[in-house]
Amino acid sequence: MQKLDMRLVRRMLRIFLIITVASITLLLLFTVTKDTLPSLTKINPFYLLLALITILFYIWFETLWLRILVWSVSGWMSLTGAMEFILGGSFLTLVPFGVAGVPLQMYILHRENGLSIGESGSVLLMRSLLLTLILPVVLPIVYIYYSTIFQQGFVLNISRYLLVAVGLGILILVLGSLNTDRTRGFLYRFAKSKKARGIVDRVTKEIFNMKSTLRQFFVRGKWKLPLAFLVACVSRACFFFLPYPILRGIGLSPPVLQTMITQIILSYLLLFAPTPGASGIAEGGGFLLFKPLCPEHLLGIFIVLWRFFSYYLLVILGGILLARMVSVDKLGMEEAEKSLLDAD
Repeated sequence: MQKLDMRLVRRMLRIFLIITVASITLLLLFTVTKDTLPSLTKINPFYLLLALITILFYIWFETLWLRILVWSVSGWMSLTGAMEFILGGSFLTLVPFGVAGVPLQMYILHRENGLSIGESGSVLLMRSLLLTLILPVVLPIVYIYYSTIFQQGFVLNISRYLLVAVGLGILILVLGSLNTDRTRGFLYRFAKSKKARGIVDRVTKEIFNMKSTLRQFFVRGKWKLPLAFLVACVSRACFFFLPYPILRGIGLSPPVLQTMITQIILSYLLLFAPTPGASGIAEGGGFLLFKPLCPEHLLGIFIVLWRFFSYYLLVILGGILLARMVSVDKLGMEEAEKSLLDAD
């Protein structure tokens, strides 16, 4: 299992690098003009430093509200574990849809706080739910100040894709967790062997554990959940603010609100991008949406800086932390999966 996963990650990393290099090359070929080099003399290092500080604050607040969330159902999580969870998960978004990050994050929750598969799943589910709850806060602002963005074909098509993907995922999860006995009976129709039925029993048991842990969030974490949500809002505000200091750093003075709204739209539209790390799509989407805020001769430079601070840096840090985990933890992902299965 470990070797298969690592082969997949390495393959996705290679694809990511190829698409990223190709995208950046095309961007620079089409945007660099004779005005680009003189404009680069106006770069302000102070604002680029501010961009770095902004993304570091984002990482810090991400780890903080994760630790508060875990605290709602278990003990206090270590900062190292939270960093591995957040940045390791960012690195594994190289595998589309984050499928490789979920086992890693579950393993970290089990290693740090002894949570079972179902309990870890409830933490991941609640984390996704709180992030989703930010949408009703930001969408009215986006619609009021930037409604024309949804008339663009690129945004409209990805929005439809996003809604269908999220909707199907929520529907399957809700139907599967409403009645575990009925879910078990349905899965038994496809599980003919004793081993297959044992797996079904294990899955339905973890669904029950997940439901029980979700109830604990509202019993033991009455004030911790709102606190986690508030810190999550601060974290996302840092991330949405990020393009502004980058634009200021290359000598521009864009409207703060419009810049943040553009980042909000891109953040959610790229969430389920089908390419490794949203490579290619992110660069193309950034080119289309940030074009009104940045002159064309600087647009390619801005996109490279924007992707570096908002994604490449997180991937680099996540890769370093994962390499450290592999060197320190000799059990690896295969043993992690085994320990999770034996946790109960």
